[in-house]
Amino acid sequence: MKLKALICAILAGVLLVSLMGCTTEQPEATQPAATPTQPQEAPPAPLQPVAFLSDATVKFKQQEDGFAKVYAKSQLDESSGKVIRVDTESANQTVDGFGASFTDTATYLFGLMSEETRSDVMVKLFDDQKGIGLDLIRNPLGACDFSLEYYTYNDLPEGETDYALEKFDFSKAEGQIALTKQAMEINPDIKVFLAPWTAPLWMKTKYDFFTAGTMTKLRRDCYDVYADYLVKCIEGYEDRGVPVYAFSVQNEPLIVTDWPSMYWDCDELASFVVDRMAPALEDAGLETKLLNLDHNWQRMEEGGWDLIAATMGAADGIAFHWYAGEPELMQEVLDKFPNMEMYVTEASYNRPADIGCMLEVTSKCARSLRSGAKGYIMWNLAISTIGGPAKNGNTWNSGLLSVDMETGGVEFTGDFYSMAHFSKFIHQGAVVLDSTDTGADSNYKLVNLVTRNPNGTMTAVIVNYSAQAEVMKLVLDEQVIEVEAAPRSIITLTWVEN
Repeated sequence: MKLKALICAILAGVLLVSLMGCTTEQPEATQPAATPTQPQEAPPAPLQPVAFLSDATVKFKQQEDGFAKVYAKSQLDESSGKVIRVDTESANQTVDGFGASFTDTATYLFGLMSEETRSDVMVKLFDDQKGIGLDLIRNPLGACDFSLEYYTYNDLPEGETDYALEKFDFSKAEGQIALTKQAMEINPDIKVFLAPWTAPLWMKTKYDFFTAGTMTKLRRDCYDVYADYLVKCIEGYEDRGVPVYAFSVQNEPLIVTDWPSMYWDCDELASFVVDRMAPALEDAGLETKLLNLDHNWQRMEEGGWDLIAATMGAADGIAFHWYAGEPELMQEVLDKFPNMEMYVTEASYNRPADIGCMLEVTSKCARSLRSGAKGYIMWNLAISTIGGPAKNGNTWNSGLLSVDMETGGVEFTGDFYSMAHFSKFIHQGAVVLDSTDTGADSNYKLVNLVTRNPNGTMTAVIVNYSAQAEVMKLVLDEQVIEVEAAPRSIITLTWVEN
């Protein structure tokens, strides 16, 4: 990963007002995203933070000088406000980044944009100077709940089999791969995650894409061929110039639903990971990390603890979704399994992605990193202005972009600006610092996260979910940074460490 000079990191922050269009107005749906302007101000002095605010009226808007007060620790009044003590000598997990997914829906919508708009949008998503610097991408393998048609890469008529995988066809992945490669040309540090929603139907206990009413599983006699199938999927990306950093065997293995899915209990999943999948990756010479579970925090109580214990040495980590449970469960995982690598690999709110959405997303993201997550990945990179399109009729999930299907015009949503509060200034390789847990004392209405980048720049994210203003006082060695967090607001501060 490239290291940025201190001045470059701060200069990048100064241009964000113009870059993001961060006012109450969004780019018109019929127009390409605006071209960013050049910075006009000198970088701040050390420990003079640049501040960005989101609330009900603005999204990720840079604040004027003086928004954050800086003074000596000797002047700290501990009788008022929330005092957040930051241990600048601490270093918890390193951060791999933040991102979202090129689902089939998102891929289709990117194809509706003009070349100029698509190029400009990709820069705003993935460039860490001219955009928000997303550096994680998680792509489905085959159809998912945001697909316009249901398919796998080895579809056969019912009754036929293909144990040699001679009819394996990766052509329907080409659109996702092309967009992923374009993103990697903009940001070479991107790490790619993959996950399947279902095996080819001929491998399953019932010839059905769904688990609803059937709890359809992988046939035991297809464990070996399915491992080979998944290896071919990973190799399909690698052969096209896209290294695959991490991979999970099954998206949401415990779900029973009417979109592409496949049911595993945790004992079956552990057996497949240890006996089939991990050896298949090794035999193929693939260094792709293998992640367990890829399901909600709450699902750990359905065998997740035993799954981790049973796959130690075979799996590299565990992936979580945010739809049920609380992110603090990940700290429990770390307490029991100290070397576990953990990611949140799917999070999506309902449309419209307003300040309520942004508060939920940023709060859960900050709490996840405080609890040991190395990365946070949202769901769709793009959805249409009316939701979807998706074969299952899903129109309620949000995306980072909202695309007009008639004009190809783009609007940036609250999900985009929520990720900006983290991804723009928390770079790959940053470490999470210890800081006072304001969430535990406020029923998670007041959350903070503090990180240090490899180049020494520091970032704090403060989320005030409550209906009242809160004065926040970050104590860093012998200095204090003080801000007033308005009701239902999000603040990102970035500065150069002394």
